[in-house]
Amino acid sequence: MLYCLPLIPGYGRKDGTMTRWLAALLGLLVITGCGKSNDRPHSAPAINSTSGRSSHDLGGAAGSAEASQGGLGQAGSAEGGASVGDAGGPLGEAGGNPTQPEGGSGGALLGAGGASGQAGFAGASSESSAPPPHVTIRSPTSVDQLGDGAPVTIGDLEVVCRASKADDPGAQDVSPSSVNVVLIDAGGMEHTASAVTPSDENEDEYTTSLAIGEDVTPGRAEIRCTAQDSSAPPASGSASAFVYIDFGPTIDIDSPAEAAVKSVKQPVRFQYQISAEPLETKDPDAEVASARLIIGGQSFELQEDPKEAGSYWAEINFTDPTVFSVPPTGTTDVRVQASNSRDPAITSEINYAFTLDGRPPVIKTTGPDDGAIVGGFVELRFTITDDLAGVDPNTIKLKIGSRVFNYESSWGDGPDYVFTFDSASPEFRAQVQLPVMITAADKAGNGNDDGLGASMVLYLDTTPPIVTLDPPTVREVKEKKEGDECSHVFDPLGTALSDHSDAYQVGLVRAMVWERMNEADGQHIFYSSATDESSVYVYLQPDPKVPLLVDSDEDGACDALDTGALDESHSFVRLAPIAATGASDFRSTALDDSEDRDPALDGFCVFGKETSAPDPLCHKSSDLTRIIGQKLWTQAGSTYATVVFGVGPIGGASCTGAEWELGALIPEDYEGWICVAARAQDNAGNVGVSRPLRLCFDRTDPAHPGTPACDKVPTCTDGCSVPSADEFPQDTLDFPDANRFILL
Repeated sequence: MLYCLPLIPGYGRKDGTMTRWLAALLGLLVITGCGKSNDRPHSAPAINSTSGRSSHDLGGAAGSAEASQGGLGQAGSAEGGASVGDAGGPLGEAGGNPTQPEGGSGGALLGAGGASGQAGFAGASSESSAPPPHVTIRSPTSVDQLGDGAPVTIGDLEVVCRASKADDPGAQDVSPSSVNVVLIDAGGMEHTASAVTPSDENEDEYTTSLAIGEDVTPGRAEIRCTAQDSSAPPASGSASAFVYIDFGPTIDIDSPAEAAVKSVKQPVRFQYQISAEPLETKDPDAEVASARLIIGGQSFELQEDPKEAGSYWAEINFTDPTVFSVPPTGTTDVRVQASNSRDPAITSEINYAFTLDGRPPVIKTTGPDDGAIVGGFVELRFTITDDLAGVDPNTIKLKIGSRVFNYESSWGDGPDYVFTFDSASPEFRAQVQLPVMITAADKAGNGNDDGLGASMVLYLDTTPPIVTLDPPTVREVKEKKEGDECSHVFDPLGTALSDHSDAYQVGLVRAMVWERMNEADGQHIFYSSATDESSVYVYLQPDPKVPLLVDSDEDGACDALDTGALDESHSFVRLAPIAATGASDFRSTALDDSEDRDPALDGFCVFGKETSAPDPLCHKSSDLTRIIGQKLWTQAGSTYATVVFGVGPIGGASCTGAEWELGALIPEDYEGWICVAARAQDNAGNVGVSRPLRLCFDRTDPAHPGTPACDKVPTCTDGCSVPSADEFPQDTLDFPDANRFILL
């Protein structure tokens, strides 16, 4: 199929003449021929005028020819005439074949243009499109070079765009919804404005707002406004204005970092890296002119470090009352501002928050209680918490007495900590009171230097109780206004087996456990942990050649029982506590000559005035009339502690203890010496052992006639020294109702 380009003189233009069309015809000789084309349909014509004038307004000394459907001219640009028309020569070129792949939006007519050449209009047929709208930017004012006007900075930039229909006949009205504004920043990124709305005051004006934020690249930026008319296809027009965008100097945080925690009690150094952001290669006005810090309602100048360019700092003492009447604490907002050297200056700003911590960690003891009576290995339990900066474990210290212990990982990793120490070690053993102070600092430095922490006073009981199966005899003393009365002498354990006694198939065994505590000169109240009543056991070793008492700490003293060999034979029994009860014999009549007016009692007490002897205990079936006790001061206050223990169960006819079947624990063919000893501990963990009872065991059985060979008395030890019979630390033993017992 052949297409021919018709020549249409006087193509309806106001400024067009036949002469100009003829001139165009003479310059385009080849266009009068016919060209061959394929049969594909024409693409839809597109209009994109960036000149603000009609797309068929031909510029230059000689205008261009209209686009033909079969011309061999150069392909038109899809962008319209501005880019090509501006670079046009003195004679325009014909539009390209609209079916060519490189033809853009169908053979666009390219304006020939000299200095003022205009773009051609697109056309898929012999009918041309309508003239494009006339577009101008009223605000902001376009600037040609840096310094012509104040740069734009962060915020909303109002843009006013005027878009009206062209003056040409056939021009259509602007479609308000087609008006669009974009910003093309220095990095080439497009940023679309918010909704464009028609002005209420000025016809054909449209307003919008461009958000200038941190996502915009500073420097020279283009603001482009485009509009289309209501024709089909629509004709487009656009206009551009240029501005410089300046955000001021850049600010980077050195310290304190965001969310950092600093102590309010120590000066805080604020340091930032601040650098100029030039908009062009030569931009001296971008240099940093000033910087400041605003915090707690106060402003502080940041000064540049002379040794490090671009490093700005200020040191603030938050406890200075001339600066802060009340120091800020907790989350604290920081504002840093830096201005460049422009006139007016452009100021950049960053805002962030850190924490000012003025509180030390919270330390609480969880065990033992303040005032507790402790001994042996003591487990101190405590918590340390700090909600702001967090606890610095390396600052945790315990001062126990005069000794300081620094944190070790074995204590725990918080908030619960445990520290164990031996209160029986030589450095503590002689003390009665043991002050404990726990201190710690947080990671901001609040704490140890403030003298704050948790404290308690522990009372030491590092002395083991006296355990005896054969105690000394005593007298009980009863306070009277006319003179204290003394009882007759009695054995606190009655007729129970004693050292060197003969023993038979069964025997009465009792133990006395007398609690001891730490003492100091001038002390009036002696704090005791009291006896652990479940810990009192008596052991029998049927082979005297095997030591029962041993030295566990190699100090030469017997301090433990070797019970390992006894477990299988069950040669032991737990003794039950027997509560203090009964009465001593306070009769005035001497029981025998040796007791009559004992000289040791002269000036101290007199015999009692009772006329009859007290009844034996256990419904008059016991060998005892009196079970003694011990007055103690414990953490709960004063108490009357049990000191006498016997084979249980305790009650009825056995209210003061039952007999123990010794024969069942001894090989049936054996008679001779056996060893018996007792062990007990107090609630502080101090262990006491008794001196051994060396008993001569006689079965009194016809199958074993004769007297057992009990000649050489065994030691029942591994060579250690046994507890002394004179270990009782007082001349008198306290007892309920102010009664006392005199050791004899």
